[in-house]
Amino acid sequence: MLKKRKKKLKQIESLAVHIELTYSCNNRCFYCYNENHKPISMSMNKAKLLIQKIEDYVYTRSFPINIVITGGEPFENIDVLYYMYEKLSNIPNLSISINTNLATNDLTKIQELEKLKKQDEQIHFFVSIPSMFEGIYNKITCNTNYKFFIRNLEYILSKPEVFSIVSNIVVNNYNKDTLIKSIMLMKLIGINEFKMSPLKSKQTSNEIFTLLNKAIKFSKKLDMIFHGFATPFILTNKQKRSIDYQELKEYEIRNCGAGNTHFSITPQGFLTPCSAISSKHRFFNILETNNEFIP
Repeated sequence: MLKKRKKKLKQIESLAVHIELTYSCNNRCFYCYNENHKPISMSMNKAKLLIQKIEDYVYTRSFPINIVITGGEPFENIDVLYYMYEKLSNIPNLSISINTNLATNDLTKIQELEKLKKQDEQIHFFVSIPSMFEGIYNKITCNTNYKFFIRNLEYILSKPEVFSIVSNIVVNNYNKDTLIKSIMLMKLIGINEFKMSPLKSKQTSNEIFTLLNKAIKFSKKLDMIFHGFATPFILTNKQKRSIDYQELKEYEIRNCGAGNTHFSITPQGFLTPCSAISSKHRFFNILETNNEFIP
């Protein structure tokens, strides 16, 4: 673990933090760093401590703070997800989003979350969409949850007064040939906002980025909103998916597929620049008594 850092964020105008409720996931995407973590989850006691830390921090700050509830798959730690969302919703000057694959086989989990919606607000989702085509979806996710994903997606899109969606596509060798068609299908079913995360390797880098530019031009013709390239995923031999931490400038915001971020908080409570890097680069555990939410 790194020694405790005393640096302050440089006069930020906003703060974006990812809270990882679990490393458990119902998909096993071949590029995902989750394969390198044990499937641990945040306990309810840790969630309560974290909420208190966030409340103490927010009430002493004047700038907006965005929190993304993520995983793993947050619907795999459903009780903590409900608790976290409800408590965070009551904190002023705070915006909340949920990063999910929407592949849960239990639709009632989404319907119960819907009951926590505040009046005149929406529940905001960042949705990972490997592909809109079943065969490609199953190949990328190493699973057969496509029917649940489509059912849940259609349910959410049928309630625009309740839910909003920004999708993210990790563009790779499996889905690159159908990327344009997937974007077209997303538009047809009602998804108007998206990001793309390029999967980089020596063999595919130039080809992938050429394709991404074509996809952006196509989406503009459909009047879709493109939110930019998310942090590239770098495929390595040692780690199925790894974001090179040396490329991440300390305390600067990054455009991630799960929503912009300055920091991530692990299920154990460790503060880290990104969960896709080695655990040895964690800063410290913010749930310990003497540690502030963000230094």
